[in-house]
Order: sequence, then C-alpha cells, then structure tokens
Amino acid sequence: MIAAAYDLEPEPPPPGKGILVLDEDRTVLRAMTRVLEKAGYTVLPAARCDEALELWAAFGSLLSLVITDLGDPDLHDPPAGPAFIAQFLRAGVATPLLVIAAAPEHTVLRTFPALAVDFLAKPFNHKTLLHRVRAMLTLQPTEN
Repeated sequence: MIAAAYDLEPEPPPPGKGILVLDEDRTVLRAMTRVLEKAGYTVLPAARCDEALELWAAFGSLLSLVITDLGDPDLHDPPAGPAFIAQFLRAGVATPLLVIAAAPEHTVLRTFPALAVDFLAKPFNHKTLLHRVRAMLTLQPTEN
C-alpha cells in the first residue's frame, strides 16, 4: 500500500489530469490538493520523498505534471524536494516539473542548472498556482 499523505490508496488519474504534489508542510499540501482537485485535476499528494517516489513508480506514466517544494533545510533536514528532484533527473523523466520555493529563482536555477523546470516563488495564491499549472499543461503535447 502506498503511504501517501492521506493514508489512502490513490486512484489512477485520468490522462492529462494527474498531478503529483510533494510538500513536507502538510497544511500547504492539503491546500494545494484542494485547489487543484476543485479545478478538476487528480492529485497524488506526498509529504515525503519516499512517498513521492512510490507514487511516481505506480502512476508516473499517467502524470501530466509534478509539483515539488524545494524544502527548507531549517525545518526538514534534509528537505525532501532536492532528493526527489535528483531521483527524477536520474530517471530521465520528461514530465514537466514545477518547483516551489521561498528561495529566489536564480538560487533554484543555480542549484538545478540542467533541469528544465518552471518556478513558483512563495508565497503564492491559488489563482497563481492554477495559472502556472494550466500554462504548463497547455504547453506540453497531448496524446490522443
């Protein structure tokens, strides 16, 4: 059984609607999940790197987007985001990645220079999150 943030076995997402969200802050994770689900997406939430990797292994081919918080080493040592991103890169995944961080964008891009990602600075509101998600999903090719 996948030990996801809500301790539920997730349902496979429909094509084009699956989003994996990794954030160690469960309050933020729940809020992003609610916003995205209300907008019609199927969200697979994870609060730890191992949970995100389990979800990716089970449903990666059905996901259209991955959102991960870069994490705060002062709150979580080590933060889950960089570990997940490293695994994501090693796997050669083509799924778009949205990195959320309180750090400045140039810091994130310097940390992961080879990564083709989009960046969303904290704090952000639900409208900004949805706008960025829709833009990223619109730019990728769809399969019929």
